[in-house]
Amino acid sequence: MNDVPQDPPPARHDAVDPGPSEEVLADLLRLAASRERTVDDHMFRAGSTSFRLQLFTAPGQRAVAVVIQDLDEAPSLTNTAELCAGEVWQQHCPDQDLPPVWIERQFPGAFGEEPEFQLVTFGETDLHQVHDPHWDTIGRDQVVHLVGGPVAEDRGEG
Repeated sequence: MNDVPQDPPPARHDAVDPGPSEEVLADLLRLAASRERTVDDHMFRAGSTSFRLQLFTAPGQRAVAVVIQDLDEAPSLTNTAELCAGEVWQQHCPDQDLPPVWIERQFPGAFGEEPEFQLVTFGETDLHQVHDPHWDTIGRDQVVHLVGGPVAEDRGEG
Protein backbone atom coordinates (compact mmCIF):
# COMPACT_ATOMS: atom_id res chain seq x y z
CA MET A 1 0.00 0.00 0.00
CA ASN A 2 1.28 3.43 -0.90
CA ASP A 3 1.20 6.01 1.94
CA VAL A 4 2.26 8.91 -0.28
CA PRO A 5 -0.22 11.78 0.05
CA GLN A 6 -2.45 12.07 -2.98
CA ASP A 7 -3.42 15.27 -4.72
CA PRO A 8 -6.80 16.49 -3.51
CA PRO A 9 -9.67 15.63 -5.82
CA PRO A 10 -10.68 18.36 -8.26
CA ALA A 11 -13.28 20.80 -7.01
CA ARG A 12 -16.84 19.81 -7.75
CA HIS A 13 -18.74 22.26 -9.91
CA ASP A 14 -21.85 21.75 -7.79
CA ALA A 15 -20.03 22.42 -4.52
CA VAL A 16 -21.49 25.10 -2.25
CA ASP A 17 -20.01 28.53 -2.93
CA PRO A 18 -18.35 29.70 0.30
CA GLY A 19 -19.01 33.32 -0.63
CA PRO A 20 -16.49 36.07 -1.21
CA SER A 21 -13.04 35.70 0.26
CA GLU A 22 -12.47 37.60 3.48
CA GLU A 23 -10.33 40.10 1.58
CA VAL A 24 -12.99 40.74 -1.09
CA LEU A 25 -15.71 41.02 1.56
CA ALA A 26 -13.62 43.40 3.70
CA ASP A 27 -12.97 45.61 0.65
CA LEU A 28 -16.66 45.55 -0.22
CA LEU A 29 -17.87 46.40 3.27
CA ARG A 30 -15.47 49.36 3.38
CA LEU A 31 -17.69 50.79 0.64
CA ALA A 32 -20.79 50.66 2.86
CA ALA A 33 -22.59 54.00 2.99
CA SER A 34 -26.05 55.44 3.23
CA ARG A 35 -27.14 55.52 -0.40
CA GLU A 36 -30.38 56.56 -2.05
CA ARG A 37 -32.11 54.36 -4.61
CA THR A 38 -31.97 56.75 -7.57
CA VAL A 39 -33.08 54.25 -10.23
CA ASP A 40 -35.67 51.49 -10.02
CA ASP A 41 -36.25 50.44 -13.62
CA HIS A 42 -38.22 47.20 -13.82
CA MET A 43 -37.46 46.72 -17.54
CA PHE A 44 -33.91 48.01 -18.00
CA ARG A 45 -32.43 46.79 -21.28
CA ALA A 46 -28.81 46.17 -22.15
CA GLY A 47 -28.70 44.80 -25.67
CA SER A 48 -31.43 42.14 -25.72
CA THR A 49 -31.18 41.42 -21.98
CA SER A 50 -33.87 42.83 -19.71
CA PHE A 51 -33.83 42.95 -15.92
CA ARG A 52 -34.82 45.03 -12.92
CA LEU A 53 -32.17 47.62 -12.13
CA GLN A 54 -31.97 49.26 -8.74
CA LEU A 55 -29.14 51.76 -8.56
CA PHE A 56 -28.04 53.12 -5.20
CA THR A 57 -25.95 56.30 -5.16
CA ALA A 58 -24.53 58.87 -2.74
CA PRO A 59 -22.25 61.85 -3.36
CA GLY A 60 -18.60 60.80 -3.31
CA GLN A 61 -19.47 57.08 -3.10
CA ARG A 62 -19.24 54.30 -5.65
CA ALA A 63 -22.66 53.36 -7.02
CA VAL A 64 -24.17 49.96 -6.28
CA ALA A 65 -26.34 48.18 -8.87
CA VAL A 66 -28.69 45.42 -7.70
CA VAL A 67 -30.07 43.62 -10.73
CA ILE A 68 -32.79 40.98 -10.72
CA GLN A 69 -33.99 38.70 -13.49
CA ASP A 70 -36.15 35.60 -13.99
CA LEU A 71 -34.19 32.64 -15.34
CA ASP A 72 -36.66 32.21 -18.20
CA GLU A 73 -35.64 35.62 -19.56
CA ALA A 74 -32.96 35.26 -22.18
CA PRO A 75 -30.19 36.08 -22.52
CA SER A 76 -29.42 35.68 -18.84
CA LEU A 77 -27.55 38.12 -16.62
CA THR A 78 -24.93 35.44 -16.09
CA ASN A 79 -24.20 35.24 -19.81
CA THR A 80 -24.26 39.00 -20.37
CA ALA A 81 -22.83 40.38 -17.10
CA GLU A 82 -20.08 42.34 -18.84
CA LEU A 83 -22.44 43.97 -21.34
CA CYS A 84 -25.07 44.77 -18.70
CA ALA A 85 -22.63 46.23 -16.17
CA GLY A 86 -20.99 48.32 -18.88
CA GLU A 87 -24.36 49.70 -20.05
CA VAL A 88 -25.44 50.63 -16.53
CA TRP A 89 -22.07 52.30 -15.91
CA GLN A 90 -22.24 54.29 -19.16
CA GLN A 91 -25.89 55.33 -18.83
CA HIS A 92 -26.16 56.05 -15.11
CA CYS A 93 -22.62 56.67 -13.77
CA PRO A 94 -20.65 57.99 -16.76
CA ASP A 95 -18.45 60.26 -14.64
CA GLN A 96 -17.35 57.55 -12.18
CA ASP A 97 -13.90 56.02 -12.66
CA LEU A 98 -15.10 52.57 -11.57
CA PRO A 99 -18.21 50.62 -12.52
CA PRO A 100 -21.01 50.24 -10.01
CA VAL A 101 -20.61 47.41 -7.54
CA TRP A 102 -22.60 44.69 -9.35
CA ILE A 103 -24.97 42.40 -7.46
CA GLU A 104 -27.21 39.92 -9.30
CA ARG A 105 -30.20 37.82 -8.24
CA GLN A 106 -31.97 35.36 -10.53
CA PHE A 107 -35.31 33.60 -9.96
CA PRO A 108 -36.02 30.81 -9.25
CA GLY A 109 -33.30 29.63 -6.92
CA ALA A 110 -31.58 26.28 -7.30
CA PHE A 111 -33.63 23.25 -6.23
CA GLY A 112 -36.66 25.42 -5.45
CA GLU A 113 -34.77 27.38 -2.78
CA GLU A 114 -34.87 31.12 -2.32
CA PRO A 115 -32.47 32.68 -4.87
CA GLU A 116 -29.24 34.08 -3.51
CA PHE A 117 -27.59 37.41 -4.23
CA GLN A 118 -24.36 37.11 -6.22
CA LEU A 119 -21.58 39.68 -5.97
CA VAL A 120 -19.96 39.94 -9.38
CA THR A 121 -16.42 41.28 -9.42
CA PHE A 122 -14.59 42.08 -12.61
CA GLY A 123 -10.92 41.40 -13.26
CA GLU A 124 -10.30 44.28 -15.61
CA THR A 125 -12.02 47.52 -16.51
CA ASP A 126 -11.72 50.03 -19.29
CA LEU A 127 -13.89 53.13 -19.45
CA HIS A 128 -17.49 51.83 -19.38
CA GLN A 129 -16.32 48.27 -20.11
CA VAL A 130 -15.73 45.42 -17.70
CA HIS A 131 -14.12 42.03 -18.28
CA ASP A 132 -13.42 38.71 -16.55
CA PRO A 133 -16.44 38.42 -14.20
CA HIS A 134 -16.33 36.27 -11.07
CA TRP A 135 -19.41 35.35 -8.98
CA ASP A 136 -19.58 34.92 -5.20
CA THR A 137 -22.63 34.48 -3.01
CA ILE A 138 -23.32 37.46 -0.76
CA GLY A 139 -25.89 37.56 2.02
CA ARG A 140 -29.00 39.72 1.94
CA ASP A 141 -27.91 41.46 5.16
CA GLN A 142 -24.55 42.31 3.59
CA VAL A 143 -26.31 43.86 0.57
CA VAL A 144 -28.53 45.95 2.85
CA HIS A 145 -25.48 47.03 4.88
CA LEU A 146 -23.60 47.96 1.70
CA VAL A 147 -26.35 50.23 0.34
CA GLY A 148 -27.40 51.53 3.75
CA GLY A 149 -31.07 50.66 3.44
CA PRO A 150 -33.73 48.37 2.04
CA VAL A 151 -33.37 46.59 -1.30
CA ALA A 152 -36.32 45.24 -3.28
CA GLU A 153 -35.76 41.51 -3.71
CA ASP A 154 -38.30 40.70 -6.42
CA ARG A 155 -38.30 41.01 -10.21
CA GLY A 156 -40.89 43.76 -10.17
CA GLU A 157 -43.44 44.59 -12.86
CA GLY A 158 -42.79 44.15 -16.54
